[in-house]
Parts: sequence; C-alpha cells; structure tokens
Amino acid sequence: MGQDGSAAGPVEVVETPIPSDGRFVSRRKARTMSETPYLSVHEVAKRFGVTATTIYRLAQRGALPGFKVGNQWRFSLPMLESWVADQVTVEWLKAEDQEQRRLKQAARR
Repeated sequence: MGQDGSAAGPVEVVETPIPSDGRFVSRRKARTMSETPYLSVHEVAKRFGVTATTIYRLAQRGALPGFKVGNQWRFSLPMLESWVADQVTVEWLKAEDQEQRRLKQAARR
C-alpha cells in the first residue's frame, strides 16, 4: 500500500457511468502484473512468425526490447509494437534513400 492508502504500483483511473443519471464517477484501480501484457519468447516468436531461437538471439544482442526474470525472457507488448513501428520506419527510410540515389544516378546518365 502507498502512503495515501492506495495500492502500490501502476494505477489506472477508470470512469464508470452511474446508471441512474449517466454521469461518470472516477475510481482508481491498481494494475496487477497479470494485467500487464508481457509475452514469453515463444509467444513473441509465434506473433512474428519466426523461431524461438531467433527471438533469443535478438534479445541477447539487445536488438529486441525485453528483460529477463530469472533465466526467462519477457517482452512488453507495447514496447514490441513500438519497436516494430520503428523498424518499419527505418526500413522504409532506407529504401526511400536508395530510390532517391538510384534516380539521381539515372538522371546523370
């Protein structure tokens, strides 16, 4: 428990409608670890369509955002989604840059 009597850890504010008049009441709800979207190596591998070995290798190199709990890797779903978006953006920018270079070279000929 926190000093103010609330549950320790991340807190989510939830607005619930009051049935009689449609107004909303805010209440605090502590998130538990089971509500946090952490995935195992095998779950990540299945989502990405690769082997667990690939996920282990990427995580150990620091190329994939994750952390270890004991000897097991865990991955935050929001962090993975952000990582994927970054990868797509980087790859798109590289491809765009290569296309621009190709067009410049073709124009010189």
